[in-house]
Formats: sequence, C-alpha cells, structure tokens
Amino acid sequence: RNFYWGRITWSLDGARVAYICTTSTYTPYDADGQPGAELRMECGGDGLRTVLADGSDTRVVLPVDPSVASYANLNWSPDGKTIAVASHNEASGCRGVVLVDAEAGGVTRCLPFPAPGGMGGRCGGGDDGATEWSTDSRYLIYHTEFGEGTNGIFVNDLVTGDSRLIPEATVWFVSLSPDGRNLVFGAEGYIWSVGVDGANRTLLGEGISPAWQPTP
Repeated sequence: RNFYWGRITWSLDGARVAYICTTSTYTPYDADGQPGAELRMECGGDGLRTVLADGSDTRVVLPVDPSVASYANLNWSPDGKTIAVASHNEASGCRGVVLVDAEAGGVTRCLPFPAPGGMGGRCGGGDDGATEWSTDSRYLIYHTEFGEGTNGIFVNDLVTGDSRLIPEATVWFVSLSPDGRNLVFGAEGYIWSVGVDGANRTLLGEGISPAWQPTP
C-alpha cells in the first residue's frame, strides 16, 4: 500500500503517470470513531515515481528522504521528457522548481524561488509554485508569493536560460493560453489577462480561479 502526497500528473500520451510516494504510518478509524491498529504504508522506495497505466514498470526517478525534503505540484512536460516539481525546502538542494529527467531520472535543473520575505504572517498555500508548460515544452511558467519583494509570475525560457518576471503581490491559478501568448490569473479577488511578455494587462472581472479553455 502506498501513500500518495499531492496531485499526480500524466504523460501527454497517457502511457505513464507520475506521483510522490513516501512510506508512512497511519491509524484507521471505524464508523463509530474508534481507532484500529496502526498500519504502515510501504512505498518500496520513497520519492517521485512513474508507472505505466496498467500498474507495471514502476520507476523512482527522484529519490526523496521525507525527513529532509518534500515536493508538490507535479507537472509532466508535453514532450514527455521532464517532470517539474516544486520544493519550498532549502534542505532539498533546490528551493524552487526542480526539473527531473522523466526517463533517466535525476535533477537536470533548478529554477530558484525568490528569497522568502514573509507577508502578513501567512506561509503560502498549495498553489504557490504550481507550474504551466508551453505546448512546445520550451517555456515553464510558475508563480510565487511571500518572496522578499520579488513576487508574481516567472516565465522561464529553458533553451536560453532567460527568466522574465511579471510582478504581482499575490497570484493564484495561472493558466496559459493554447497558443502560448497570454496568461490569465487570479489576484486579490479579480481575474486578469496579460501577455507572456508582460504587456497588455487587462482586467476581465471578479474571480480567483481561471482556466483557459483548450483548443479543440
């Protein structure tokens, strides 16, 4: 039995799925709220794993010691080569978005988050560090808040290594248009659109969780 932490992500061809598994223990409760015997959930190798859709050929592509590091917001690139995961822990070796080779395993690149600055006593949320890929897998987009004066949407060109910041104090649920030219996002109770170059910022209306409709 496995313990799955956070979301899973499929390869674009639907052949494999990636997930985080860490060995853990838990206490089950019956319908009357009475605790049962503690159960141990074994992974057979903690870390970021991929497996074929039929459950065969399981691979650990990024081993994880859960006492040292944790990852979240998995996202498989459209070309199938890379899995992006977010880490908010310096002990992991990369406080930022970690790029993992989906076939050979191991970290290929770290896209660091800005230095933490704190904001209003809050510590962030599950969407902080979530990523979006361009359809050609060249650009990886992620967003952060609570950085030290450097918050917003980061557009990273994985070919040139360039990174562009679209500043915003608090950003949630960034969604990339199918043609890769524009973004929509939630900020302070409103929905905005903006070009990936940071131009043509437009208020669309009230809301928090936009999602761009895929092209048929």
